Amino acid sequence: MLRLWYEKILLLTPVNLRGDYLPSLFAQNILKPMDPEAAARLLSGAAMNAALWIAAGEVPESITPKAVEMFEILASGLLKSTA
Repeated sequence: MLRLWYEKILLLTPVNLRGDYLPSLFAQNILKPMDPEAAARLLSGAAMNAALWIAAGEVPESITPKAVEMFEILASGLLKSTA
C-alpha cells in the first residue's frame, strides 16, 4: 500500500502535472478555470505532506486511508460541477 502511494506521488510532481496531465484535463473541460502551475504545485505539496505524515506515523497503514480520502476531497474541488 505504501509503495503504491509513493508511486502516485511521483506522478503528482509539478512538472508532470503541468506537462501533460493538467492540460489534458483542461482540454477535456473537466477542471474549473485556474492557473495550471498553481494547481500543480499545490496538489504536489499536499501529496508530499501526506507522504511525510504517513512515513512519520507509528502505524502508517492506519494513516494512509485518511490521507487518501482527504486528498481526494481536496482535489475534487478542482473539478467542474456536473450538476
